[in-house]
Amino acid sequence: MRDPVTKPADLPGRLRALWEAPDSAPALQVDGAWVPWGTLRALADEITRSLDGLGLGRGARVGVLLGNWTESIAAILAILGTERCLTVFNPLQPAERLAGDLERATPPVLIVPERAWASSGLAEPVERLGISLIRTSAEGIASMRVGRGDAAITAVEAPGVAVELTTSGTTGPPKRIPLTYRQLEASVGSARGHMKPGGGDRAYFEGGVAIVSVPLVHIGGMWGALQALGDARRIILLERWTLDRWLDVIREHRPRLGALPPAALRTLMSANVPAEDLASLRALTCGTAPVSPDLVDAVLERYGIHVLGVYGATEFSGAVAGWSLPDHQQWWAKKRGSVGRAFPG
Repeated sequence: MRDPVTKPADLPGRLRALWEAPDSAPALQVDGAWVPWGTLRALADEITRSLDGLGLGRGARVGVLLGNWTESIAAILAILGTERCLTVFNPLQPAERLAGDLERATPPVLIVPERAWASSGLAEPVERLGISLIRTSAEGIASMRVGRGDAAITAVEAPGVAVELTTSGTTGPPKRIPLTYRQLEASVGSARGHMKPGGGDRAYFEGGVAIVSVPLVHIGGMWGALQALGDARRIILLERWTLDRWLDVIREHRPRLGALPPAALRTLMSANVPAEDLASLRALTCGTAPVSPDLVDAVLERYGIHVLGVYGATEFSGAVAGWSLPDHQQWWAKKRGSVGRAFPG
């Protein structure tokens, strides 16, 4: 293993530090195949050059149709590494809702993977609104079309805002929430200190893996990807969660810490998965919805795995409270049902 490399404290700096990684380093696994860092870096550089060519510099809003794809990770690196604003659009929405969301947000440019373009229904609103279009593939930029100048004029720069992310819409129509670089840095940093995962300054893309199975358009998926990229960890990116695929990853990589939302935990328990398949896991973090204390106890009794509930929201830039493993081992019996301690800060 190479000597650990100390990363900067700020999020853009930590992302830019990845450019020092060797091109051959396995950075991302998608559909069971590794994507080397050089491939991700090259696509991120292409995106950056295209945005520069459109005159969209620091603080500019950049729309991205963001799925759990290689192209999305490259877009995150390009946009946040250069301190632009990532305006997220959800490919899981029906085409008419997605078009309406685009019309309300009207970014000056939209990045769409080729794999999703035909089914997105975005061709008409992109043309009508005069939005510049960058279509990407995992290998590079497939095509680019410059929009009308008035779209850029109506786009408001977002200085200090890193991500514009929509809420889940549980209390009404989804709302677009601006999350600043400072908020994200504080959120990821406080959780890192609270959970004490260790190895924050490691060699690039060595050591354990981070499994991202929650959609990147959800604060849980976005937060997990940013934490992994900031720590230069290898990412296992699941386009969608299935028990079989998740178990394949656990068996292959033998992580000590994983993450599952309550619905996936219930699926796991219903499937009667053999204990030896999960033998590497000491804990599973659990967010996105309340987790029943009975379910926490059942997982611990059957598998010896501590379920560490976390509490957060899009508006908070992620989790603001949660259990650490030492706390859970010491206090769960007395604090059963709690969401743990408030994170530092």
